[in-house]
Amino acid sequence: METNNLSVTIKNVGSWSNKLYQQLSSSYLDHLNVSVEGPYGPHTKQFLRHEQIVMVSGGSGITPFISIIRDLIFQSQQQQFQAPKLLLICILKNYVDLTMLSLMLPVSGSTTQISNLHLQIKVYITREKQEPSIETQKPIQTIWFQPNLSDSPISLVLGPNNLLWLSAIITSSFIMFLLFFGILTRYYVYPMENNSGEVYNWTFKVMWYMFLICACICVCSKCCSLVEKKERFRK
Repeated sequence: METNNLSVTIKNVGSWSNKLYQQLSSSYLDHLNVSVEGPYGPHTKQFLRHEQIVMVSGGSGITPFISIIRDLIFQSQQQQFQAPKLLLICILKNYVDLTMLSLMLPVSGSTTQISNLHLQIKVYITREKQEPSIETQKPIQTIWFQPNLSDSPISLVLGPNNLLWLSAIITSSFIMFLLFFGILTRYYVYPMENNSGEVYNWTFKVMWYMFLICACICVCSKCCSLVEKKERFRK
């Protein structure tokens, strides 16, 4: 639908999100610095196997279902695609939360796009008994930021040179492991074997080695990530 745009949904429920809302509401804001990481978690399209999909959401939990509906809207515009029937059940606290349903369509979209789907929406309001008047409702505002010359494209966590950083992490982790392995064996394992006259327990050895491997990988990964972030801020 919007292949060159990335959409992020943030609900104003805490101090950080409220501060962000105040910044976006300011008329003097013409640029916003954003750092992006992720996505995290599994990605699946197994819902396309079913003829009918029932989605139940509460509050801001509607966001993953909005992504599914937007994806189906995009695919429904292609030929020979049969979209499944959709039933979306939303449980919201207030009437103002109904504005989240408008996120199903892109900013440049129209209602004709979503009409290609067999979509049924049921909404239940739990806190308010009467719908507020139109005068008290705040309309949705869309804010566009002009591109800046200092903007950098979205890349992987370790930057555009991701493969080089990964090779550096693997190499440095292996060297660090060998170093700590020698120190552990020389100053801990050998003295215990000489004093007791018995071979050090192999289970404890394996546990030490696994701990050293994990610790070396974590330390090297964190160092490379900090160096990459520092280089980004310099640019």
